[in-house]
Amino acid sequence: MNSIEQRLRTIISAITGWKPDSFSADEPLFRGGLELDSLSAAELILEIEREFGISIADEDLDLESLYSVQTLCRFINRRAQKESETLSSAD
Repeated sequence: MNSIEQRLRTIISAITGWKPDSFSADEPLFRGGLELDSLSAAELILEIEREFGISIADEDLDLESLYSVQTLCRFINRRAQKESETLSSAD
């Protein structure tokens, strides 16, 4: 398990009350999985922004990115890479 996944599991655990190791990385966060609702999804996004130091605009998100811990890890990696490239090109 990588650092991003561990940090995400901690965030999700704080929101849902589930233990960080009690769900799989590919378990759906919505509809049949952990059953996050719109309020907890908004909280999740805010916590991801805070924890990983990235900004997430509404247009950057889609249901595929929010599907599971695994897809969120990929999204965070892409977002962090994009922001890093933007900062590098501004120098």
